[in-house]
Amino acid sequence: MLIIAVMLAIVSLTSSAITAVARSVIYDDRPALVVRSIEPLSTTLQPGQPLEYYMTYDKRAGCDFPEGKSEVNYRVWHYPLDQSAWYVWLDYSRPSRAAPGVAMRLPDPSRIPLPVLAPGTYGFQFRSIYHCRTASGPQVIDGPIIRFTVVP
Repeated sequence: MLIIAVMLAIVSLTSSAITAVARSVIYDDRPALVVRSIEPLSTTLQPGQPLEYYMTYDKRAGCDFPEGKSEVNYRVWHYPLDQSAWYVWLDYSRPSRAAPGVAMRLPDPSRIPLPVLAPGTYGFQFRSIYHCRTASGPQVIDGPIIRFTVVP
């Protein structure tokens, strides 16, 4: 009788341990995107001309449709950049078109429409928000800053 009670207790503990392991989740919080380089086609633009650039990157799988979700937003600001500098989020966003892989490069440049900016020096940066299938939460990735000049 005592042996049966001990065996039932072991089975119960083992069952609880298996249930606990099945409920535990292992997250993968590696960066969804790592930019290796970013190269603008031109750093001198006319007012209203779009900014175009090529990017070489590493991107992990599971961060885009259908397993995940991604959105890219863009901001621009006037130099000199300091604490009081303004920036504006452009009214333009889209799903990331960067395919997963290592040392990837899009076949054509990213082309971002800019508002008509007054002559001067500006900074440009993208912000990607990834909802990866195995991550513990959304990841916000700020891209490198591209500095460009608007000329009359």
